[in-house]
Amino acid sequence: MNRIYLILLFLLGATTMSQAQLDDFSARDYTVLSAVPEVKLDSTEAKKDLIFIFDRIYVEYVIRPEKDEFFRWQVNHSLKYVNDDNAIEDNNKLYIPLYAVKSIENLIVRVYKDGNLISESYEDELKTVELEKTEMKLLALKGVEKGCLIETLMLKKLPFEFNDFEYLQDEAPRRNAEFRLYVPKDFRFKVHSYNGLEKYKSEIGSYRRIYYINQKDVPGLQDEKYTFQTANRMRVNYTLHERVDDGHIFSKYEDMGNTFYDGIMKDYAKGRKVFKKISKGAKFEENDKTIEKVYKLDHWIKSNVLSFPGIKSQAKLKSVLKQHFGSQRDVLKLYMYSFFQMGIDYEIVLTCDKTKRRFDPEFDSWDYITDVLFYFPKEEIFLDPLNMFSRLGRINSDFLGEGALFCTPLEYSGKNEVNTKIREIHKNPVEESTDIHTVTVKLTPDMLSCEIDYQRSMKGYADMTLRSAYFTSDKEDRKDFIEEFVKGEATESEVEITDVKNFNLSDQKEYNNPFEVDAKLKTSYYVESAGDKILLKVGELIGAQSEMYSEEPRQQPINLSYAHKYVRNITIEIPEGYQAKGLEKLNINHQYKNAAGEYSMGFVSSYKYEGNKIIITCEEYYSDLNYPIMQYEEFAKVINAAADFNKISILIEKK
Repeated sequence: MNRIYLILLFLLGATTMSQAQLDDFSARDYTVLSAVPEVKLDSTEAKKDLIFIFDRIYVEYVIRPEKDEFFRWQVNHSLKYVNDDNAIEDNNKLYIPLYAVKSIENLIVRVYKDGNLISESYEDELKTVELEKTEMKLLALKGVEKGCLIETLMLKKLPFEFNDFEYLQDEAPRRNAEFRLYVPKDFRFKVHSYNGLEKYKSEIGSYRRIYYINQKDVPGLQDEKYTFQTANRMRVNYTLHERVDDGHIFSKYEDMGNTFYDGIMKDYAKGRKVFKKISKGAKFEENDKTIEKVYKLDHWIKSNVLSFPGIKSQAKLKSVLKQHFGSQRDVLKLYMYSFFQMGIDYEIVLTCDKTKRRFDPEFDSWDYITDVLFYFPKEEIFLDPLNMFSRLGRINSDFLGEGALFCTPLEYSGKNEVNTKIREIHKNPVEESTDIHTVTVKLTPDMLSCEIDYQRSMKGYADMTLRSAYFTSDKEDRKDFIEEFVKGEATESEVEITDVKNFNLSDQKEYNNPFEVDAKLKTSYYVESAGDKILLKVGELIGAQSEMYSEEPRQQPINLSYAHKYVRNITIEIPEGYQAKGLEKLNINHQYKNAAGEYSMGFVSSYKYEGNKIIITCEEYYSDLNYPIMQYEEFAKVINAAADFNKISILIEKK
């Protein structure tokens, strides 16, 4: 056999699945390694705590209608090298959630050192423990030390699902990450890779298909600031797409929208009577505008009914109102039945949390429509029905800028149907999420402390849920947490809260106005005295700031939940006979443009004199939700500019 033929044969074998591998594979018969490989780390790996030699996820669909069998086998098989003490602590035990234990059919964990088997643990050794107030199953491993290998094999029997996904990346690097999906030949799946994971390959055997990915050298994903790490992990999604014999398509966004809508509205006739009680409680008035009615409805439901994920829906909606709680599906019914009764034009918005995954308009899957919002097109306003701390006009920031399936209910004609269209949930304008912090600082006569007039005005997402927390708290709790908020780093301050405005969530006008806090403080925190000279820690008046310094190259793009802006206005009254020095440090200007040529992030500060007063203005803004890695250095400069300002002190001394 000539050399060229041998090379071609080797390459073909490396990129395709043999007939035996395809047709003879059985998840139930899968077993541990017959021999452990010798592992030598390269110079890069030697710096890591933990290295996966391989990480395999094999999924085998069982679809046997004649036997009424519909389920999945899943094999998780990994071999990892423990390289330091941190990795020992993190890997000498295996935690498994209680709900996951039920699906485990086989569990073997082996520890090797220098090619020898040190210990072997099994499923029957699992013990129930409490971890962070949650019961878990724990498997304690013996012999875990630096330089050992840990082999884990877990076989799970999972319910049949049309779609699912798997991650092939986390903090630890992988020499090899492998995914296989075995399905009956009569069914075709759609498979898609994300975040740099290589595209799948597929083969067809005698009676089944296989989709597979074999990724070499998967880097560990560093823990980085200002990014959505879960959404950025290498991931593969799969979904049942087509029945081959008749061409039936299982997964289409249009069908999913109709399935969801009909699933809610099919029981409308049984539940419509609850609207009378809702209407009475919400106190609709005859001259209320449509959007005013929606606001009252939203506030009443969230004030009277708690929604819980995972619980069974009530047989009768009136039980939900009587018990004051229900499933998320129950709560959605309350809204949608009310909209129907009120004749309100609205759209159902089916989407997903962008911090977990980004909506893919080309990959029709239930994995991308896990969350529900409502949209009122005439007013161009959203409602987040399952977010107890928001009201009409503000949704969870994890949905801003995310793609979504918009479903418009059609006039009822014997069927509950919707028109569907994929659009983007618009991001919030930066000016509508602004935190304006205004302080006037006056030194006490003894020059040891300062008195501060404090005003804070927070609009939109900038109120950091303070408004909702204040509204739902009792008098004593309100006082405590708002005082702590005003004190900031100056924890020993004497504080008098003089006014809190626009916290009443039942009033739409108040909710749409900024949440405002006025206070007076007396503190020595910002003053350091040295004889006749005073150091005033001006920078710390804006509060603690984060920094971004890293010796490692940035791996992930910058992701923000919402666009936002900080405005700080600081007035320093200089005592008669004194002067200030070191003010030039207050002049900072770091602003950068996006691809459209618009300024999209920046930190700008300056000062001026007005009589005996120093007026300092400082603005920090982020107008976009996402910035590419190529703008990381610019983004870091803006973040660090705020941190640098925070460290500035000015000298006040006698003239």
